Amino acid sequence: MNVIMVFNTVTTAKRVEKTLANYGVLSKVIHTPKAIGAGGCSHSVYFNERYIDAVKRIIYKTEWRWDKPAAGEIS
Repeated sequence: MNVIMVFNTVTTAKRVEKTLANYGVLSKVIHTPKAIGAGGCSHSVYFNERYIDAVKRIIYKTEWRWDKPAAGEIS
């Protein structure tokens, strides 16, 4: 089963994807499915549920600072 996190911008979703990759979590940015969409042009990051505990630790460690460039990213 996959887990989907919904974001309102593709930029934020891409930063989340990059952050997860830096911690070894495989994920992918997709257009949010209409059935669960938050309206507009939202994007989602999805990953396998086996990574859920790792993602929770990453969220805690990064304190959800997705609005800032990931380490090494050019802003």
